[in-house]
Amino acid sequence: MSGIKRSRRTACSAVLAACFLAVTGCTAVPQPESSTPPGDPLSTAIKTQTSGTTVLYTTGTHGKETIFTQQKTETTKTIETTAATEATAATTAAYPRPTHGEPQGDRFFSNLTHNNAGGKMGDCDGPAFCVYSKKGYNRASMDILLSDLQLNVSRRSDGLSLTAYIFLGVDAYDDNGRFVNCFDAGLGYDIGKQKWVLFYNILHVEPIQQKWYMSSRALDTTHDYRLVLDTSQEDDWATMILYDLTAGGAEYDRASFRTLHTRKDGHNTVYYQDYALDFPDNVKYDTGGQPAGSNWPEITLYNTDENVYMKNLKILNVTINDRPWTADKTGNRAVWPDCTMTWIDYPVVAISRGGFDSEWQIDIDMNHRENNEVTQK
Repeated sequence: MSGIKRSRRTACSAVLAACFLAVTGCTAVPQPESSTPPGDPLSTAIKTQTSGTTVLYTTGTHGKETIFTQQKTETTKTIETTAATEATAATTAAYPRPTHGEPQGDRFFSNLTHNNAGGKMGDCDGPAFCVYSKKGYNRASMDILLSDLQLNVSRRSDGLSLTAYIFLGVDAYDDNGRFVNCFDAGLGYDIGKQKWVLFYNILHVEPIQQKWYMSSRALDTTHDYRLVLDTSQEDDWATMILYDLTAGGAEYDRASFRTLHTRKDGHNTVYYQDYALDFPDNVKYDTGGQPAGSNWPEITLYNTDENVYMKNLKILNVTINDRPWTADKTGNRAVWPDCTMTWIDYPVVAISRGGFDSEWQIDIDMNHRENNEVTQK
């Protein structure tokens, strides 16, 4: 996982070897240096009972299994449902309400220009953009301008749906530097309800613990939100909190969950940002219409020109340890596909107005388009 969302998620270190791409002639975007900064003091977060309903739906690998209820196909499989009480929104503002501006960065790249050059990219089972921090952090946040997002996950030809994710995550390592766990936590698009909700997905859990969770509280797509992920309060625990910026910063939803091997001082954890589309099993075919297994390039081409997109995703004020997530805190940034995968010949993942690494506009558009503005920048 850099998540695990697909499994869904493939941003996770456990599957990285399969995701490394050969270097060809495309240009590699300069990657950050690898020194590890000390952790910073963190704000407090209160661990509470998780609330909501888990509706999970299998399809994938990063740790990310696609878990959403699918209404238009009989081949989907619901693997776990847990009834729970909806979270009660708190009235206390976590931060002053921000000015809802626009990303102001000047960085632009896409899968046609960016070379991962062997750097970490765990989320390689669908179009995605990931940013990994260096080791030594225990809290991150981002502002998501959901009100500006343009989203369509339903295929034009048959109405079957892909899934969409916007989240933060954590990779955990042991004292010898070996990867031992990861989890994703943030916004997932429930394709049954056609709503954004909070979710988490954990790679390794204790036998009695669920790996997947989805809240029953749907987000308002006319609002903007702040997502916070915090492992600073207690070893082996994480809390994610969602604040409604449009409602003045009031807490909207939260979940706390056990995360084996995370340490509250952050010395053994890497945080990451992940923005992605994923493929449920019922759209995993090659261009000849045959089951494609885990042949992600073929699956991507099969789902191309079906009017699926997650565009105009604006991310602002990304922080890590309560400070701006600047380039010196970053260990790697990567896209899938990258420019070495020349058979995907259009800008399916484009990042613009980027300020390494605290603000972005992200356009994931699985369509060939004439005069595509991405190709003109």
